[in-house]
Amino acid sequence: MVIPEDIRKVERPVNTVVIDSGKDSPHRYAVRERAGSKYVPGHNNQPVNGKVIGHIIDGKFVPKSENPENPIEHRSYGAIALARSVSEDICSDLQKKFPEKASYIMAISLLRATLPEITDNRIQTEYDDTAVGVFLPDLSFSENKIQVHLKELESKKNDIFDYYRIRSASTESKNLAIAGTTVTWNQGIMGYRAVSDTPFETTVIYAYDIETGDILFLNTYPHREISPTLFLNFVLNNTVRSGTILLNDVPVSEELGEELERYPNLHYIAKEDGSTSDDDDTRFYYTDRSDDRTRFVSDVIQNDLEKIMEKRSVLDRIIRSYLCNGGGACNNDLINTVVTGIAYRMFKRMCDSGLLKDYTFGQVLRDLQNVTRAVNGILETPTRHDNLWADTSNRLLDMMESLGLCSPEPTIPEKRGRGRPRKAGKPE
Repeated sequence: MVIPEDIRKVERPVNTVVIDSGKDSPHRYAVRERAGSKYVPGHNNQPVNGKVIGHIIDGKFVPKSENPENPIEHRSYGAIALARSVSEDICSDLQKKFPEKASYIMAISLLRATLPEITDNRIQTEYDDTAVGVFLPDLSFSENKIQVHLKELESKKNDIFDYYRIRSASTESKNLAIAGTTVTWNQGIMGYRAVSDTPFETTVIYAYDIETGDILFLNTYPHREISPTLFLNFVLNNTVRSGTILLNDVPVSEELGEELERYPNLHYIAKEDGSTSDDDDTRFYYTDRSDDRTRFVSDVIQNDLEKIMEKRSVLDRIIRSYLCNGGGACNNDLINTVVTGIAYRMFKRMCDSGLLKDYTFGQVLRDLQNVTRAVNGILETPTRHDNLWADTSNRLLDMMESLGLCSPEPTIPEKRGRGRPRKAGKPE
């Protein structure tokens, strides 16, 4: 390929040549040293190129740091950086109730949020190969150790409830919604082990903020169908005393109705006569405590209902995607709460950046996993051309920049000459 003249004129070490790799990345123009020449019969001696000693980046020569005894290590960075950037408050709240376990919980959650199909026996490998091992260092994830940590977490029920209360402390009663979905896990497909071809189904009941979409807490149940009993169990076990239960596909049972009567700030929305019809003209009922009767959903809460349904649709899909591989860390409700909460926030960040107009959530996540960065630069604030990326294309750097995960190179203002600027129209 013909090297542009402005690239060839950049000052660089003597006895070097510029090579065009053809890749759309900051490292497109490599500078190679001359290693010598070789004799070709009937022709002049032909030069022989040696190793790459640097690159032409932004109009200047940037040397390549190479030390055979201590080579630069790169790790997958982009997806983990996104997950971490949207979950700093979650990590802070975990530290309040689980000071000794918070790092383990966050490390597993960051890996599961960016690698939905990861299994326990792969956590250590991915921890070592991604930026998680730099952000949260010195952790060990053998399968036995993971099980020990999970059992210890399960025994801290009071701390878990306290953590849920911390997460939901800023949510007013009218902004809390409770919904349920069924998750199907086929171990032979999702776990890549031909153990069983029979799908295993579980039900997930979860509470979320209808304004932000944040999943505040969830419980999994070994049942194939969502029932009023499960909702009642969720309400009682988690001491939920306010919010709106979405029962659009579940009839209201007498037991659930009697229990809800005890809590004036707990409401429910259900289809007329418990109908499971999805017709557009299906009417919804809403409990109104002010006059002890059930009435149709009015314009007063219609806006809330739309928010509930909009967020619920996305959250159901996220929960089904992230809880479908079952087993190990997937059986822990606290970790599932953190993972799905991070996933929804990543989805929202992608929406806000405009990336989901051209890509799917999964495509963006896979692209970000291909963004690698030098270990010594992971804890630094990244800029687009700081020479710590490993052959990352401009398209991926554009993606990182749009997500707020790296900043563009700061522009240097042009130096003005001394004296007053010349007035427009005045001759030179």
